[in-house]
Amino acid sequence: MFDVMIIGQIAIDTNTDYDGTVQTIHGGAVLCSGQAAAALGYNVAVVPKGNPDEINPFNDFKNRKNITVFDRRSESGTHMEHVYYTADRERRDCRCTSQIEPYTPDDIPDEEAKIYHLAGLVVGVFAGLATGAGVVISQAYGAHDDDRLSKAVH
Repeated sequence: MFDVMIIGQIAIDTNTDYDGTVQTIHGGAVLCSGQAAAALGYNVAVVPKGNPDEINPFNDFKNRKNITVFDRRSESGTHMEHVYYTADRERRDCRCTSQIEPYTPDDIPDEEAKIYHLAGLVVGVFAGLATGAGVVISQAYGAHDDDRLSKAVH
């Protein structure tokens, strides 16, 4: 059983700093929270979804022995553009220029976790889990044997 399963896309972030410096990096909640939970010693599952021509999630998590990657594919990837107006990066504009196809119940691994973290970046990422998200959250609170829950996720 995993301590936490984090579900969300790894984004390709194009950051333009206040001085005009441009940097392209990988970002997103699944990447940041997955690394943080692993650094704290938790047994972590991550379920990143993206375009395999753009991102190899195994590379993003390769330095952590306590992260298991369940790679999911999408024809499109998530791309974010961030323009920072101040050195402290507190004033900024952010824009999503493309996003992954929504997660579906089939994207969720048939694995147990104590906590399920839906770590999406933009609206619509979990549209395919409208029923499934409720099941995941209910199961996280111990409702595994409740007949009222559909098997949309597991």
